[in-house]
Amino acid sequence: NELQSSLELQLKISALLGKNFDGYQQAKELRARLADLTKRPKEDPIAVAASTLDAKAAALAGEPTPILETPKTTSFMALNDALTALMALVDGADFAPSEESFAAYRRICKGENEALAGWQELKNKDVATLNKLLEKGNLAAWPEFSNLTAETGCGN
Repeated sequence: NELQSSLELQLKISALLGKNFDGYQQAKELRARLADLTKRPKEDPIAVAASTLDAKAAALAGEPTPILETPKTTSFMALNDALTALMALVDGADFAPSEESFAAYRRICKGENEALAGWQELKNKDVATLNKLLEKGNLAAWPEFSNLTAETGCGN
């Protein structure tokens, strides 16, 4: 059934948009936390680690992609733009989603999983390293961000 097929794809896109939003919000929150630490003296190891971490988080969060350009990264913002465009295409069609729409979903979903894996690695390694530096400097360690799991249904 054409409507059922369209609805199922829209629900998958919507779920992926939710995960993407959560990842973007966590990266944004991390960058807000880092802002004060980057203002410390430049030779301070905490400031150096915070600046490095901020650059990585900024790359993962990304920038909006102009509508006619192909995203150059798998940042949360680029993936959001791609998912939003795909949702508009699927929702606006008067027929079942094309194979190209399903292929686009699979491609974007794979990119989302890469972004989430990068975010998990950043949290597990870089934030943990920064927390150790904070503790050495007698500063409170930051609470952990919640885990964001990869989407398992990318191939369907």
